[in-house]
Amino acid sequence: LVPDNKLQASLDYLMSDRPMRKNIRIPNAPLEPGELRYESLGFAYDKLMSKIEGFYAFYQENEGAENMHPFFGKLDQEKWEQFHAKHLYHHLAQFGSLPEVDHISIEDALVA
Repeated sequence: LVPDNKLQASLDYLMSDRPMRKNIRIPNAPLEPGELRYESLGFAYDKLMSKIEGFYAFYQENEGAENMHPFFGKLDQEKWEQFHAKHLYHHLAQFGSLPEVDHISIEDALVA
């Protein structure tokens, strides 16, 4: 949870083309990954697609809505899309599925 005096800098970073840093330590996050949540990659993919559809349905029904993110504060749809693009690219690069880059855009993450 970012103090109010640092929130604007966090949002500026979020909306920039800078990728997420490697090895970020999230407070209170476990050091080791938990057990797998889904029985197969296919099932996990289906759940992810369902969540993405729900995300867009929510914002279609609640235009202009803002929802709280623990690090970036209140985010609207555009800012959540930017966060998800950075986060997805970060993990795909982490596991070698995408190249590490100095700059990232939503378009880069979506094309990948």
